[in-house]
Amino acid sequence: MRLLALGADGVLLGRAFVYALAAAGEQGVAHVLDLIASEMKVAMTLTGARAVGEISRESLVRA
Repeated sequence: MRLLALGADGVLLGRAFVYALAAAGEQGVAHVLDLIASEMKVAMTLTGARAVGEISRESLVRA
């Protein structure tokens, strides 16, 4: 999430991580969604944002 907020067009996940998620099925998907939600909460707390749309490159990079 942090990389995407900084302007990355995409983020690669390691092959082993993706295989583990596929093997876990629905639980693997739930785990990824939990990871995304927790990263967004961290980013929002650190930046003081009340909505995801308020997070920008300027809010994550100090000049």
